Amino acid sequence: MAECGDVETLWKWAMTYERANPYFGITKWQLALDPLYQHYFANIPEYQEMVQSLQNNKSGSQ
Repeated sequence: MAECGDVETLWKWAMTYERANPYFGITKWQLALDPLYQHYFANIPEYQEMVQSLQNNKSGSQ
């Protein structure tokens, strides 16, 4: 998908899969920290918001 330029579809799939399988699938932290996902999703506003939210939650819990 993403290799063909369809990162929007990959993003929607990842979010659907993460919600459906929170213990066995990909996590939001994996999406945020993996350089490959960072590369693919860097221009997607929802991804940027998710990463910022995770960073804020981490900073607030310390």
